Amino acid sequence: MDGLSTQLTRLLPSSFSLQQTKRRLTVHHTPFAVSFVAFRVPPHPHPSEDREEGGEDLEGDEDEDAAAGPNFIYAIDPTLAEEAIADAKVTVAADAEGCIRLVRKPGGCALPKGD
Repeated sequence: MDGLSTQLTRLLPSSFSLQQTKRRLTVHHTPFAVSFVAFRVPPHPHPSEDREEGGEDLEGDEDEDAAAGPNFIYAIDPTLAEEAIADAKVTVAADAEGCIRLVRKPGGCALPKGD
């Protein structure tokens, strides 16, 4: 036996046989993975800051948009350079039936629920 097999034999109960564990791996689904990155868009200054006093705000209530949080621009299948400067990275894998099998988000900033 090689060194790893000897170590496993010591750790496992005597009723466990390494020969019994050798089985073929059956793959039931081949998922399709897509990666994307998100870049934060800096907020635009409020139009009321640029106009003189007494002017009317014809755009409507923009405070609602500011309360929703930062806006993002997304790139699908990013290059290494895009991944290096991205604010967030996400990988999603789905099978042929459309069932999501994996969602991976390694760190980065929080993304809004609607995106």
